[in-house]
Amino acid sequence: MAKAKTIVVGYDDKDPAKRALQYALDEVKRTQARLIVLVVDPMPLNPQGIQNYGTLDDSPPVLQPLEPPDDVQAILEHARDIVETSGVEAELAWSAGDPSTEIVATARDAQADLVVLGETLTYAGVGSSYADCAESIPGPSTDYFGELARTHELHIVAGLIERDRHQLFNVAVLVGPDGKVAGKYRKVCLPDGEYDKGMSPGSDYPVFDTRLGKIGMMICYDGFFPEVARELSNRGAEIIAWPVWGCNPEQARARACENQVYLVSSTYEDVSRNWMLTAIFGQDGSVLAQAKDWGTVCVTEVDLNQRTLWPWLGDFKAQIPRQRPIARGE
Repeated sequence: MAKAKTIVVGYDDKDPAKRALQYALDEVKRTQARLIVLVVDPMPLNPQGIQNYGTLDDSPPVLQPLEPPDDVQAILEHARDIVETSGVEAELAWSAGDPSTEIVATARDAQADLVVLGETLTYAGVGSSYADCAESIPGPSTDYFGELARTHELHIVAGLIERDRHQLFNVAVLVGPDGKVAGKYRKVCLPDGEYDKGMSPGSDYPVFDTRLGKIGMMICYDGFFPEVARELSNRGAEIIAWPVWGCNPEQARARACENQVYLVSSTYEDVSRNWMLTAIFGQDGSVLAQAKDWGTVCVTEVDLNQRTLWPWLGDFKAQIPRQRPIARGE
């Protein structure tokens, strides 16, 4: 038996949102879909985690079980009245505001040209399945990040979940300063937990020419293996953007050093866990900049034309294409 679809509708007590909610209620009556009415509170990033998320019914809240602020509570009650009048069952929920807006603005104030955000942004902390959070690329989330990129005239890499017909992919999307999708990468190396929940692996290693230089992307578990970063560097990547839920930072240093690239990681890990870092790694694997507190950014300036010279080897990056071993089957 096919699983009923889920409709999530944002609500803010204004006329466009009221019309959207009424449309969603009509759709639920027609399709018997699950309906979630979500009110977003534009508060700063929760210092204890990703974002706060709570529900007003008896189901357990996800992440932080906090009470909504009074203004959010009032909007939720208004939405409840509309839902109850319609005779449709719906879940009423609230969420802290997306911190990406503030993070991107802060990065731009620091003269950043490239902002790398986390993995599966629309999935992290909201208590939904991969399938519920999946969308087309381009789609609503790339439109959202595209507007941020256009407003601040920079590049953004965002981790999302793509739906392509019957398949789901864990993707990193590069959005340019024109607000358009410049490219996407589908995660190649999937852990069991993603396979088991319906994700499909990618099979390509695209690198994108930008006004900054050549940018490649990888995602979380990709970094546990040397092949993905090497494939990207073989294709000319000068910067590898890495949305990563968690990984050993020594592997991040290795991927940067062995390929002589700049690696930019963005993680949900707290530094107190001594695990993955939100950081910028240099061509020698050193940490050039690190964000140590929730909601902060790290920024550094690099010269892509400046090669790292090693004792005896000199410009190791120039040696890689002709001296690396050729894997069987290449």
